[in-house]
Amino acid sequence: MTLLKLAAAMKALEDPKLTKTDIMRLRTLIQTSTIYQKRFAEYVGYRRIERKLVKTDELLEQIRKSSEEKK
Repeated sequence: MTLLKLAAAMKALEDPKLTKTDIMRLRTLIQTSTIYQKRFAEYVGYRRIERKLVKTDELLEQIRKSSEEKK
């Protein structure tokens, strides 16, 4: 959805009849869309790391239990 808004705003900037206010509004949309995409990518990366940490914790707990059973 954000990419569609970004593309539409960039396309709209090609219109030579735009007022300065329109241009400022579209540029703001483009900037916020770009920031949103970056933040979303960071979020996805953090979620991936979090999943790996949870799996690692579960594995360590299994290993701990297994070693206690062997004693």
